[in-house]
Amino acid sequence: SSGINAEYGEQAAMDHVTTSVICPICQRYNLIVRPDRISCEGCEMVVDNTSRFSADQISETLSFATDLHSNNCGCLPMFLIEDDDELNSLMTMQCNFCRFFYRII
Repeated sequence: SSGINAEYGEQAAMDHVTTSVICPICQRYNLIVRPDRISCEGCEMVVDNTSRFSADQISETLSFATDLHSNNCGCLPMFLIEDDDELNSLMTMQCNFCRFFYRII
């Protein structure tokens, strides 16, 4: 019986990972990565994870996009949740000043 509980605990732990990545929407809480979606611990941000991004990939993509934008523009970009053509949600980084656009997730 304890073996079943241990296996269940391991499976539950693999179902989601609370990351050290701060949510770019609320900028207060950490992101939670699940196989099917990415969400925030505190705000209501949820985005589909159809590409199966890992926490490291999300962190690297956010850093890359932020650096790319800040090298050319001093304004703060916005992070938005939108729907793509297949009605999956996705996160983008956009700047209205310099017209920068980058798909994060």
